[in-house]
Amino acid sequence: MSNHQQEIPHMSTLTASATQAPAVYTVLADINQQWFVAALGAAVLFNFASIIGDGALTTQELAQQTQTQETWVYRTLRALSTRGYFLPVEGKSRMFRNTPHSDVLRDDHPQSMRALALTVLGRRSAQQWSFFPETMRTGQPAAEMVLGMSTYEYFDQHEEERLLFDQAMQNFASTVNTAIVEAFDFARYSTILDIGGGDGSLLELIIRCYPAVSGALFERPILVKQLRQTPCPFAVIAGDFFEELPAAELYIIKEVLHNWSDEQCIQILQACRRANPQAAVLVSEQVIGEGRNFAEWLDLLMGVEQNGCERTLQEYKALFAGAGYHLSQTVPTHSSHTLLLAEV
Repeated sequence: MSNHQQEIPHMSTLTASATQAPAVYTVLADINQQWFVAALGAAVLFNFASIIGDGALTTQELAQQTQTQETWVYRTLRALSTRGYFLPVEGKSRMFRNTPHSDVLRDDHPQSMRALALTVLGRRSAQQWSFFPETMRTGQPAAEMVLGMSTYEYFDQHEEERLLFDQAMQNFASTVNTAIVEAFDFARYSTILDIGGGDGSLLELIIRCYPAVSGALFERPILVKQLRQTPCPFAVIAGDFFEELPAAELYIIKEVLHNWSDEQCIQILQACRRANPQAAVLVSEQVIGEGRNFAEWLDLLMGVEQNGCERTLQEYKALFAGAGYHLSQTVPTHSSHTLLLAEV
């Protein structure tokens, strides 16, 4: 064969290339997720969805209201529209309206995800994820490397970010709380203590649906101080759940155990056991292997943010056994959460 002749590829090579092409495109899309994340984060930061509201606005109007460059507003919304966020108005030049996706990013949406998006897509989060390889090497949470302290300590010192995070959790919790109350019968318990229950929205919903139940919320002092500024239908108690807890017939632990190591989780459960050896514990978490794959990704976040993790059902059984409990009931909900009832 002369040097000027090209070798004709074998048919098997062409077939393999065609077969591999979808995988190449999938990988290409995955490694370029940062472009989408950056664009969506900017749209959330400038609050385009809230400004557009129920109507439609030109990119020039959006730029004027947000003090941004019109060209970049247009290019960003055009790109996001390919992913279902914002919709170009047909027949109108450079005008957009909201879609169901972008609508959820409005401040006034009943299930607004804007606060959560600001938290997840913000610079602090981006910095922490850039240290993910170091977490894999050392086991140390990336947040501690970036912040020089734990996430809890950071929020205690940065009230504005803590309030934003609290708002994000409240918005996300509304759907989950409803699913929990629909799935579980709380009438069999006269006294309930919600451990680390945040703003108390779950406990308030339980009391509303079960008026005979007496409830109390147990939280860190910095949050209790804030909660006591407004009336609520339950007692608010400050303390450390690694130490001493008040007595109750049922202890609710929702989205708390995934923040901590196995040893720390057992300490929390043992505190429940000391407070009332006959009480039950209701854990609400996203369980790995329960038919949903979001928990596997949330597991990485818990390791980056703090020394926590998501767990399988068997791993939760081991935690309960370590504190003298056994898993007596597993209750699915119409949400990403599974309820685990532990009894002695």
